[in-house]
Amino acid sequence: MNCSIDWICLNTQGWTSRYHSIRRAPILQSYVYSKYLNSSHGYNARRGLILIDGREAGLIQILEKAALRGVLHVVMADRGPIWFEGFGGREDFAAFLEAFDSAFPRRWGRRRRIIPEAVYSEETNECLRRHGFRRSGKGGYETAWLDLGQSQEVLRRNLHPKWRGHLSKAERSGLSVEWDDSLRHLPWFLKIYALDKKRRRYPGPEAPFLSVLAQECVQAGEGALIGRALLDGVPVASILILCHGTSATYQAGWTSQEGRDKAAHHLLLWGAVGVLKDRGILDLDLGGMNEKTKGIRRFKMGMGGEVVCLSGLYT
Repeated sequence: MNCSIDWICLNTQGWTSRYHSIRRAPILQSYVYSKYLNSSHGYNARRGLILIDGREAGLIQILEKAALRGVLHVVMADRGPIWFEGFGGREDFAAFLEAFDSAFPRRWGRRRRIIPEAVYSEETNECLRRHGFRRSGKGGYETAWLDLGQSQEVLRRNLHPKWRGHLSKAERSGLSVEWDDSLRHLPWFLKIYALDKKRRRYPGPEAPFLSVLAQECVQAGEGALIGRALLDGVPVASILILCHGTSATYQAGWTSQEGRDKAAHHLLLWGAVGVLKDRGILDLDLGGMNEKTKGIRRFKMGMGGEVVCLSGLYT
């Protein structure tokens, strides 16, 4: 098997059209994410077309930063590579690592980081070790993907019974939901989210990150969605979802105590399913989960998506 990476053949349109053809393509491999890191942290993107035996097999976007004329060099490949249909098996991944290692060999002054979009296994772990990567930390990265290509009847039937019960309660509670795809409510959302995050001390993306990334998604034509649950016209919960290709990511949310009592978040996520389906979105990434936040994990798993444990961070 011969694997190579063509770093120069794809312009922005060529990359984007291929990215849009891949289901469950993570936002960290999107063009908008690279624009965010370029504008906020000075990372440059290098986008490659992966060729296996001369056939287009997948995509890889790396983000890099150099200093001292390249003596110091940071290379990051987060949630990649992503594969076209028919590719992405164990042998393809091993061949990709050979090509990646050839392009960015380990040396003094170069820091390499990869979060492979590969399900964790001892075989994957061993393959990464053979190419000089060592696992950072003990756990992998766990998320849940919801297949929006299914009918809403099937999706509702697949909800965990308790989750479905909370949704029914929310539907009878007098809540109303409004959707904003122009980001007019973004400043309000970020302010209340940041205050809640500081008060309750939970992990999650910082408000400045969300602000820039959401605006990049809208400006690139990908789209962003803010949902607000209202009780007598007053917001009691809100969520932010970012779109990228045929996928979307549940990025952040906020709930007041009253919203929690009325299961407003259940109503918002279920409503988002319908809105995203109408927009042609095929898969919803419900975001990271871990054992330290068991309540969030139960909530996300309750939607009936496919739980995926990826290999995690390697350096």
